[in-house]
Amino acid sequence: MKKKKSTLGGSRAWVIWFIANLIVVFGFNLQTGYAFVNNSMGIELNLTLAQIAFAGSVYTWVFAISQFFSGSILDAFSVRKIFPLSVLLVLIGAYLFANASSLQSLVFAQIFLALGASFGFVGAGFIGGLWFGFSKFGIMFGLTQTFVSLGSFVGGVIFSNLIENGASWSEVLDYMVYFGIVVLILTLLFIEDPINSKDREHKKINKKFFIDILKSIVKVAKKRSIIVSACSGGITFGIFLAMAVLWAPKLIMAHGFSEIDAGMLTSWLWVGLATGALFVNTISNKLKSRRFTMMLFGFIQAISLTIIIYINTESTILMGAIMFLFAVSSSGHMLAFTVGGEVVKLKFIATSSAVINGTMYLFGGFVIWFLGEFLHGNTLNHFQDALISMPILLVIASLMVYLMKESFTKSR
Repeated sequence: MKKKKSTLGGSRAWVIWFIANLIVVFGFNLQTGYAFVNNSMGIELNLTLAQIAFAGSVYTWVFAISQFFSGSILDAFSVRKIFPLSVLLVLIGAYLFANASSLQSLVFAQIFLALGASFGFVGAGFIGGLWFGFSKFGIMFGLTQTFVSLGSFVGGVIFSNLIENGASWSEVLDYMVYFGIVVLILTLLFIEDPINSKDREHKKINKKFFIDILKSIVKVAKKRSIIVSACSGGITFGIFLAMAVLWAPKLIMAHGFSEIDAGMLTSWLWVGLATGALFVNTISNKLKSRRFTMMLFGFIQAISLTIIIYINTESTILMGAIMFLFAVSSSGHMLAFTVGGEVVKLKFIATSSAVINGTMYLFGGFVIWFLGEFLHGNTLNHFQDALISMPILLVIASLMVYLMKESFTKSR
């Protein structure tokens, strides 16, 4: 039977892109769901706050390390082969997560989740480039972040409603397992490469393959713009991730809000990130500068986070508006991927994205971990003393971008 010719764009490309993004939503909601279930899970498993933070940071560290290899693997192999394995690993992790009975089993689950999810976000962005052309790489990556963020918001609403209606933390995660089974079936049925992309089927996993991966990573990492944008984006995204995954609901409850309100307000962080990611590349193009846009968004993020930490209000509307602004400005980290796509050859574009995303998650894991180590109580004063370090880091990240070269003029 003659295989149907694949062309860039069109309805088929959008279906494949949609399913690729569903894969990211599946993995991402298991990560962000940690913010909703960690309190009741910690009580049932008799975990301390530091242990809960440690388990959360394990995910980000394993994810980050895996990222450095996942991009090169995507550059080398068909997504038709990689994505089903990715979903299967996340699905196994979700099952282990739902049935965790100790810190050790929880950490084990996080490792599986991270290994599988490491192909998701970069892979979805890569598929956007494969099926819509790499000239639209930055825009498609922004659309992926928007889609995934909205998916995380919807997931947060569902998590909150399930918990409010009496579902246990393990029951909430069981629903994610069922969702993952559906995603796996869709992946097996639809995900594929366009015929005219490039032949990656001849690659073999051997010593030479891993040496080539390391060479690709080193080649990409030698570019100053990638390292600087990755570190700056790592701080801005890492702080957003730390808030969205763990610290935001705890801080909001310390301000006097209920657990349900804290969960809903935290969900709005993803709507804000989705909104910002949708427009940040367009704004950067209008300003004709990646550096200035990243700096501007970073300063707004620092100011809004400072207000969240110290504001004295009982208004969910006001708190939600400030958190939304914080999240919108957090989308400045997406420009790191745009810069990464502009300063490397097309054959290294997935590697570049993976190096940047991996660096971001290393920072995220560090922020989650060190706040857990230095937070010595659950009062508002304790949170304020620990979290004020984050706006300071954001100011440093904003100033850091001037160490990289402006890449706008090289935009494809």
